[in-house]
Amino acid sequence: MHLHPIACDARSFSLVCHSSKAHGLIDAGFSPEQWRLAEVRQGWDASLIRDVLITHEHEDHVRGLSWWLHEMASPDTRVWCDAETWAALNLPASLQKHWRAIPESGHFGAGDLEVRALAVAHDAVSPRAYQLTHRASQTLVAVDFGSVNQKLRECLAECDQAFLSAYYEEELLPEEDDFGSVQRLTSLHGHLSNRQLAEWLQEAGGRLTHLSLGHRHPRWNSRQHLMVRVLPVLPETVALELF
Repeated sequence: MHLHPIACDARSFSLVCHSSKAHGLIDAGFSPEQWRLAEVRQGWDASLIRDVLITHEHEDHVRGLSWWLHEMASPDTRVWCDAETWAALNLPASLQKHWRAIPESGHFGAGDLEVRALAVAHDAVSPRAYQLTHRASQTLVAVDFGSVNQKLRECLAECDQAFLSAYYEEELLPEEDDFGSVQRLTSLHGHLSNRQLAEWLQEAGGRLTHLSLGHRHPRWNSRQHLMVRVLPVLPETVALELF
């Protein structure tokens, strides 16, 4: 299983995930320019992608979905989310054919991948993280949530690869919060801090071999602050990649 960011900054998020027999997207928060640049740089062909996994309906995760389904996607591409999230996407009726409801169990197949959708705490309609299993390899993609629940703890302990997000460093937050941004960010339904991520990683155990981190606030976090928090809790055998 390989993960390749298409868009991975504070205002946009999308990953391509692929195995030997499956190509999929996790979210579609890219602009047309970001997608086309990724096609040139990484050689992606949209016609190969058969499954799109939606974490939640916020604009930075889905702004490119309607354009991509209209202009780039194969007619049999499937978009996975629950009914409430699909309704919140407010897509044209012509795209209804792409929607597939996540089963109540949270488990479904995408090519040769086994997918498990996990509920997370975020201020969205029905936010999800995804555990992807390919043969003996397990990958967790979990980006926007404000607290780590027990299922996420158990999942990360099982995974050898993960793409996670720590959105902010506590010491960089502004003291004044006129618009409630900090209160929202630091709530149980907001985003993880570097400290929370480090504590979670420390609990996870030693199976992890590759960790990717991205989708952080442009002013309230940095690569340096992430590394100061995360490196001390990671075994030397873990390959760390920052976006």
